[in-house]
Amino acid sequence: MKVFQVVRRAGTWHVHVPDTSSGVYPSQDKAQMVAWACDAARRVAGEVQVRDRGGRVETVYSYAGSSPENEVRHG
Repeated sequence: MKVFQVVRRAGTWHVHVPDTSSGVYPSQDKAQMVAWACDAARRVAGEVQVRDRGGRVETVYSYAGSSPENEVRHG
């Protein structure tokens, strides 16, 4: 399963994309980064981990096929 991570670094939000050297440009819009990561994860039946400023998992979105399998909120 591919795991995409949305993290905040140096004042902007980034998406860490597994197994690739390219990604999406950073943004100050967290919702935009989460939406992009969820769309990518949905296509590969993957998972998105949204991390807070301290690096702890805030929300996890898991996908099976093309629909959300579950959403788990931490914290």
